[in-house]
Amino acid sequence: MARPINEMSTNEVLDFIIDNFEGTRFVDHPDDRGGPTKFGITKKALSRAKGKAVRTNDIHTLTREEAKAIYADAYANPVRANELSYGPLRLAAIDYAIHSGPKRAVKAIQEIVGVLPDGIIGPVTWAAIQGCESRSLFVRLMSHRLTFLTRLVSRDHSQVTFVYGWGKRLAKILEASA
Repeated sequence: MARPINEMSTNEVLDFIIDNFEGTRFVDHPDDRGGPTKFGITKKALSRAKGKAVRTNDIHTLTREEAKAIYADAYANPVRANELSYGPLRLAAIDYAIHSGPKRAVKAIQEIVGVLPDGIIGPVTWAAIQGCESRSLFVRLMSHRLTFLTRLVSRDHSQVTFVYGWGKRLAKILEASA
């Protein structure tokens, strides 16, 4: 049995996200704005990580360890996941960053803790995060994310295809965090 979320390292949380949400196969869904992915990594994310444009074949050959390194650097680090001591909050913040972008995830956290949302967790934001009760921040972040996804679908009906999967994703995070 897997360890409880509250005991998982950031690396283990990334495995949880890949295994439960992103998958390990190459996927190219026609309605996915991110285009082709493997482990949830898009061509754009892989290009940023490699510092050069990549081809679809580069997505095909992506390894799990490469994907996790990209997730750690580009998504977990901006939300300061290693410093979030409450496992469910760490999971929610990393997954929000992976699913909707690290700047959006950080801005959501900033809105919740009442600081100017600039998309960067600096000393002011970090102090505000530290001043919040972690479980409450987790619940409010999940609520913020649900509202964001609902608005996204209401603005772009092509994304309705993904609503059920997104709902399952949020439910799985809540279930794993209980």
